[in-house]
Amino acid sequence: MLFYFSKGNNYSRPQETRTYATYSRRKSGVHPGQVVCPPQENSYYSVNLTGQKENRPLDKFQLTFPLRNNYIYAKVKTTLPEMYAFSVAMWLKSNASPGVGTPFSYAAAGQANELVLIEWGNNPMEMIINDKDTLGGGFDATQAFVGDMANFNIWDRKLSVGEIYNLATCSSKAQVGNVISWSETNIEIHGDVSKWTFEACRQLN
Repeated sequence: MLFYFSKGNNYSRPQETRTYATYSRRKSGVHPGQVVCPPQENSYYSVNLTGQKENRPLDKFQLTFPLRNNYIYAKVKTTLPEMYAFSVAMWLKSNASPGVGTPFSYAAAGQANELVLIEWGNNPMEMIINDKDTLGGGFDATQAFVGDMANFNIWDRKLSVGEIYNLATCSSKAQVGNVISWSETNIEIHGDVSKWTFEACRQLN
């Protein structure tokens, strides 16, 4: 399912998307820092079964985090521009309960933890974006996301309803994030994270 997070005003829910979420921040502006995909669980770093590199586009992959712990995760280490609105979208398949866990977190030096408000169907819920007090560390294993993640992108603006629909339906018009885009060259894998070929709309079921 596609998850969509946005910080900004006057957002209306798209009727066509299966799942979406809104992201709200306590302060205005996002400062230079680090975006971290959840501290995850045991996975298997994959090339392929023959040990050869797979011939695929750099964005056609998913990461699998099969267990809860605080030392297996994927990280995008980059400088974030100051932003007064932003959107985050990703494909997720959670394999753990209760709850989804922490699909992603970000940290900036000298800033406290943030809160996320997620609306999932008709059941809104709150969760902390990874109970993390230090830049690049301090993960709480009990909040780890367990499952599959793909197409993680960040934009420095709110996406329109049409843009969200394009992402949810894998339209050729769908745009990648202009702050962070999902590419194997952008992601550091820590621990035994599995990497598999993935095309969202061919694998929805």
